[in-house]
Amino acid sequence: MQSPSLSYLLMVPIMMSKVKEEHYVPRFYLKNFTIEGKGKSIYCFDKVLLKSFVCEIEDVAREKYFYDVVPGNSEVEKDLAELESSIAGALRKLISAQDIEKLNLSERKHVAVFAVIQELRTLEWREALKDLCLQVKDRLTEKELSEEMKKELEKVSRADFHKELQLKFLRNVPQFVEMLFSMKWVLIENKTAMPFWTSDHPVSR
Repeated sequence: MQSPSLSYLLMVPIMMSKVKEEHYVPRFYLKNFTIEGKGKSIYCFDKVLLKSFVCEIEDVAREKYFYDVVPGNSEVEKDLAELESSIAGALRKLISAQDIEKLNLSERKHVAVFAVIQELRTLEWREALKDLCLQVKDRLTEKELSEEMKKELEKVSRADFHKELQLKFLRNVPQFVEMLFSMKWVLIENKTAMPFWTSDHPVSR
């Protein structure tokens, strides 16, 4: 089965530019949740403060140099933006048709790519990787280790290590896409009185 033409993150060199604020949920996706008559504004809810507010999609699900191991080296953000332009059309078609069968194989592949990347690119996924690293470190430090191993373990506590680990997962997107693409797909429509909400980690398992 032919995969769509994708750069798959960092595998194709591109011109560097300084993108300070980097999004981990794409704006084309968030546009589906904008408030009618209010441009690019959406309702937001802070789970920590238990506070709701209105903000621009440009200002949510983003952090400074989120993907950059070296600040200012924004290859990942640029690659993702290029990738999103091809994914957006397939997602729009799915939303409009409300029928998975209306998508051709290439469009289905793009939807799978979107789901996999959106699972792996967020702050929540990075926090999960961080938690896993620290648990492994805590377990191993209970044992007698060589000095070299102790130095290696110190790395797993660093923020740049967690960022690099997340990027390694993103480089394996094609493998995860094939796994997802081989599964049975079901489209579920919300017919309840409760509105459909998304989050800063839209993929639910």
